[in-house]
Amino acid sequence: MTFIHDDSALHTQHRIRDFAIAGVVALAAFAGMASIIHTVTTAPDQSVAVEAPKTDRLNSALPSACAGDSWGNWSPACVSAISGRETTRQVHFETFEARDGSARMSVLTRVPSSS
Repeated sequence: MTFIHDDSALHTQHRIRDFAIAGVVALAAFAGMASIIHTVTTAPDQSVAVEAPKTDRLNSALPSACAGDSWGNWSPACVSAISGRETTRQVHFETFEARDGSARMSVLTRVPSSS
């Protein structure tokens, strides 16, 4: 059994298919090169972005009601002076733990701070 044949019609079909594949590859390569050239020639000017230096978020000095308060341990008067509202919510809590050794259990209690 041999696989060699001399069918000219089959040979012509294979040849057309090969030319079609080569044409598609050539068009893809040409489109890729055209895209790269277009990107390089029309690129905008690359300017260096300058970042602003870090500064305080609060532009003005803290109110006198906040004198002596550390960050996060503000008094209600300080919080109302900063926010501009009369009523404020509790901003600082303390957590206490009570342990029961026999039941092997601990109870956490969250209490508003008095300071």
